[in-house]
Amino acid sequence: MLRHLSLRATLLSRHSRKRRLLSFPGPHGNWVAEFARKHMAVLVQTTPNPSARQFSPADGEMVLQSPGPALDYRSMYEASESPLAKMLFSVIPGVSGVTLAQHFVTVSLDLNAVTWEDEVAHPGGVCTVDVAVERTIDSLLRSGSPVIDEAVETRRLDAIAGIDSDDDETVLQIKQVLETHVRPNVQMDGGDVEYVSFDHERGHLVLRLVGACVACASSTVTVRGMIKNVICHYI
Repeated sequence: MLRHLSLRATLLSRHSRKRRLLSFPGPHGNWVAEFARKHMAVLVQTTPNPSARQFSPADGEMVLQSPGPALDYRSMYEASESPLAKMLFSVIPGVSGVTLAQHFVTVSLDLNAVTWEDEVAHPGGVCTVDVAVERTIDSLLRSGSPVIDEAVETRRLDAIAGIDSDDDETVLQIKQVLETHVRPNVQMDGGDVEYVSFDHERGHLVLRLVGACVACASSTVTVRGMIKNVICHYI
């Protein structure tokens, strides 16, 4: 059991999609399904981080096709492997980060450059920044275009497996606890946490915070409180 765990968070830079349409019996079924496809809604939620907001497809449409660690992009260069992230960086002014998870997209802004309530030009017409983000996500998801490149999805699936030949029993247990007890809670606020390393001799666990957790004043509380307590409880 890890009774003395030192936990440190570090902020490090860092597919084919199956479309699911509802099936409606009867003569108007095709029309209703087509209407649903063309009018997908995206819900927006605030997060503990004022600079980040969480955007979720309202009809249950998945952003990434499997659970597991989120993909975090902090620049246009990093976003080159994700058509959706690249579009958000290029279309929306002031975007400083895009995080993709199975059921949501977290977008972070540089609030020194733009706020969520500022009006910006968008292909769909002038609107506030948060509406522009909603429209951009909605447009790509409805188009059926891939959210991330196929090679990235393969890499992500390997990470989900979480199997490393160098992992001992303690590290495997830590990864399992992060996946089942920590990640779901952190993702509820538009963030994510990833395993980086564990020093057995000193008991130091290093994690990477992404999404709404980046530059968030409550991140330290989250890491040293909930995450530390959960890991020490289960291991």
